[in-house]
Amino acid sequence: MARDGCTEEQRGLLWIKATNASERDMRSYEELSKTLFEGIEMHNFPQFPMFGSRCRFKTLAPGKKYSARKILVVLAVEHDSLRFCPQIPFVVESMIRHVDDATAFAIVNAMVRVSKQNHWYFRTDFFNFRVRLRAFLDVFADQVKAYE
Repeated sequence: MARDGCTEEQRGLLWIKATNASERDMRSYEELSKTLFEGIEMHNFPQFPMFGSRCRFKTLAPGKKYSARKILVVLAVEHDSLRFCPQIPFVVESMIRHVDDATAFAIVNAMVRVSKQNHWYFRTDFFNFRVRLRAFLDVFADQVKAYE
């Protein structure tokens, strides 16, 4: 598994487990997205928050670029104190390639929430690492056994 990585179908689940993304955040994205964008065509929307990044979403198809922009707007509304974090658009770009819009939002939102709680430090201490490793092994136990 270390050589091959996880399968495309399991990649989203891995990120959900690793960041503790919630169903509540997914529903929140759907509600906020509907409220914010109902009747607005984002393709013509001139500006969207980039949080200080120069990311241009070059790896995304036009439909996915549209989704990434929507996610960034909803993140800016959800975290109105967030002004500068140039990694966020790149994380959104990576996530949106593997999961749907609501799941990508939930993953990035969970990362931002944890970072804010820890004074903008995304903790990777031993306890959290151990918990995530256990979750990873539980989710992908069948593949791990194949490599033992």
